[in-house]
Amino acid sequence: GPLFHAFVPSSECTLEKFSFDASKAFQHEAGDVGIEHCKPGSIRAAVQNARLAKPGRKEFSRDDLVSLGLAGVWSITKCNGTRRGFEGMLRKMAASHLGIGGSSPTALVKDLNNYDFSRKELEDAVAWARATPRWKER
Repeated sequence: GPLFHAFVPSSECTLEKFSFDASKAFQHEAGDVGIEHCKPGSIRAAVQNARLAKPGRKEFSRDDLVSLGLAGVWSITKCNGTRRGFEGMLRKMAASHLGIGGSSPTALVKDLNNYDFSRKELEDAVAWARATPRWKER
C-alpha cells in the first residue's frame, strides 16, 4: 500500500526539563528530542497532515531553491567570506513552516520531491518566512 510520512516539528517534541524513571532505569535530559516527548495533539496534527511518499519524483531542483533565495550560488564573493547571505536562515524557516525542519539545500530538494510538496506550498512557505518579524529583523 501507499507509504505516508508524518512530521512533528522538533520544537513540539523537545523535553523542557530533566526526567528520571527509576522503574524503567532511564533518564531524559532537558533538550532531548523524541516522539515520546510530544503532546498527543502534536502527534494527531502530524498524522492528519501526513504526506504521501513519492520516491523518484523530480519536481524540484537546487535551481528552484536558488531562485527563491533558499540556496546560494557559489561565487568568489562567498568563497573568500566577504559576503554571507541569509539563505540558510530563510531555508530553515520555510522548511519548518512546511513541517519538515531545517536542512541543507540538497536534503530540502529531496524532501520536497519525496513528500509530494507543490510549488505553491513552497512559495507560500517562503512568503510566510519573509513576512515574519525574525526575518525582517535580521
